[in-house]
Amino acid sequence: MQSKSVLFSYAIGLPVGVSFGLIAFFSPKLYTGFGFSMIPMHFIYGTPSIVFLVALTIALFLAGKKIPKHLSKYKFSTACFLYSFKINTIVWSSFAIATYINLFNKLKFAKYFINDLEEKKLLFTLIPIAIGVVSIIIGSFTIAPLVLRRIKVNEV
Repeated sequence: MQSKSVLFSYAIGLPVGVSFGLIAFFSPKLYTGFGFSMIPMHFIYGTPSIVFLVALTIALFLAGKKIPKHLSKYKFSTACFLYSFKINTIVWSSFAIATYINLFNKLKFAKYFINDLEEKKLLFTLIPIAIGVVSIIIGSFTIAPLVLRRIKVNEV
């Protein structure tokens, strides 16, 4: 049963997570347009995006392993919250840490693109944390029930 839960976690969570990551990464282009205005965004969040994908695959595996235990031990809504919490905590905290490290390592070069980067470094790190909190809440009511219901139906 545990292998099916991991499989469903990957089958539903991976396309949704990658799609959300791409939307979040490229959505500033809708506001700023194409061209040189996107260089700072790609510079800041480019390398951490790879960390996002790796953390997503690891988080889906770890959360998928726990689904049968959570479904038998907790109410369905609590199990949905725990699934969403585990995935989004791993993904967005990894992304925030990678963003901070990326900004710290490339601080001198980034000053050409962003004014007052030293003061904005915390802001660029807090943005993924805020997105993570919102993702936990939204994921508990959208994607998590979809995955857990699919597993619950196949369990019976």
